[in-house]
Amino acid sequence: MNIIDTLLNPNGRLSRLGFWAWTITLFLLISVVAFLNTSLLSNSLPTSVESLQAQPLGPWLVLAVPLTWIGFCLLAKRWHDRGKSGWWSLFALIPVVGQLWALIECGFLAGQRGTNRFGPSPDGYRARLSSYRLEDMPEDMP
Repeated sequence: MNIIDTLLNPNGRLSRLGFWAWTITLFLLISVVAFLNTSLLSNSLPTSVESLQAQPLGPWLVLAVPLTWIGFCLLAKRWHDRGKSGWWSLFALIPVVGQLWALIECGFLAGQRGTNRFGPSPDGYRARLSSYRLEDMPEDMP
């Protein structure tokens, strides 16, 4: 799966590692834009809440729609990996409880092994290796 498909297409599955990598990258991107917005437009760092409120919202409004869509696509793919519909992403809109639930489900719980109705496992090789257990190995094997 390429980068464009990962970020802009809600179909398919995304592993926990991929979810965290893209989420942290997205957070860092938003932080850099916020820093540039405050420092370049005011020629200095804001020193009070009033100076933050005086900042123009132009860059944020331009970025809000694509960043929201990217966030939805990442959450939907992660829900798919858990075997649930991408519409479960809407629970993240519920303050505190919904966001905490989405974080636990998508960020910390493992996805379904093997293929499910949303596609093959994003881990690939891990799903194949999980069928081998140490108990099944012959005793004479070094």
